[in-house]
Amino acid sequence: MEFPRCDSLGCSDVICCPGKQSWPELVGMRAQDAKAIIECENPNVKVVIATREVYRIPDLCCNIVWIYVDDVDNGVVTSVPAVG
Repeated sequence: MEFPRCDSLGCSDVICCPGKQSWPELVGMRAQDAKAIIECENPNVKVVIATREVYRIPDLCCNIVWIYVDDVDNGVVTSVPAVG
């Protein structure tokens, strides 16, 4: 799996990151549909779709939103997607 390059944009907290930062309304939605909505509502980010088993970059990344899915085949969003 390839990840976008992390960019903190000089922020030390997610509140500093530009644009919309979380999407609680997308929990339960198909991941591909959620990805399209997120990238439309915040063009500063790239979305990474993964299961919880995938290693996550521990740094604050203002340009990445993680979408966690229940399984790769089903692809339903299981937790609130958020910048970070």
